[in-house]
Amino acid sequence: MTSRAGREASVAKVDLNLLRVLDALLTTHSVSTGARTLGITQAAASNALNRLREHFGDELLLRSGQKMVPTPLAEELAPLAVAAMEMAARVLARSAAAFDPARANAQLRIATSDHVDALVVEPLAKALAVEAPGVSLVVEAFTRSAADRASQGELGLVMIPRTRMAEELHAAHLFSEPYAVVVRKAHLATRALLSPRVFAELRHVVVSPGGGRAMTVIDAALDGHGLRRVVVRSVPVSSQALLLVAESDCVTTIPRSFAVRYAERLGLAVLRPPIEVPMLRIDCGWGAKFHDDPLHKWIRRRAMEIARIEIGKYGEPRS
Repeated sequence: MTSRAGREASVAKVDLNLLRVLDALLTTHSVSTGARTLGITQAAASNALNRLREHFGDELLLRSGQKMVPTPLAEELAPLAVAAMEMAARVLARSAAAFDPARANAQLRIATSDHVDALVVEPLAKALAVEAPGVSLVVEAFTRSAADRASQGELGLVMIPRTRMAEELHAAHLFSEPYAVVVRKAHLATRALLSPRVFAELRHVVVSPGGGRAMTVIDAALDGHGLRRVVVRSVPVSSQALLLVAESDCVTTIPRSFAVRYAERLGLAVLRPPIEVPMLRIDCGWGAKFHDDPLHKWIRRRAMEIARIEIGKYGEPRS
């Protein structure tokens, strides 16, 4: 197989438009008919034929009476010219306008949280099964290295807060939603309106995807009241926090959609935080490698459409 450098060297001094002329002339065996096929003048076609003759060192087409007949070299080149034009047509036809998801065949890697996986990626996978059955999703937990891997093209998408993305990533808004406080239905916190102080004094399970015990928006909101919450456990995913809360008198504060999704089956109550907490904003991020890829552009658009629909299904938690 010829290397890229070899290909570039072999065509560097050649006008690739001559390939179109070669294909037309060797198919029609006529300068006038070939010119009409190409939409150029007969003089331009004759000039191009002379350039092709000079390039190949061969007459290519010889006049015989009223006809032009191909030389042996021309007969050898004819099928190659046809194949080259067909290949060029396939390459250039691959555009966003011509993209058909039903014909796509690919695997896309996504890094995100279990919360976004349940809200967006799961329904996205169901949509792909119908609209793009040849496309599969591989989902992994978001880690500190995921943003850099997305920048390098190792991951197709990250679905996380914009503040956790590498600066060089492209990004688009997926959805925003409030946080909710979750406790067992029999928890004392469900029997009266929570005050900020009582809330801070409960036993908290904190979700920290990157590990450790970093300051969160909940901590910052409590700090505004001069309070610090009692943290008894830090876990990497929201689902683990819900299971711990379901079997204890602990409390966790997680995105509302995830809390509502599993509250009934786990016997949990979903409450409003007794403090003002900023909305959680989740963005979709991707690297330059996939920025203009038709399949990736289509998947990003479908993910944003699905996110808007899914987030609308979750109403306000109780006071």
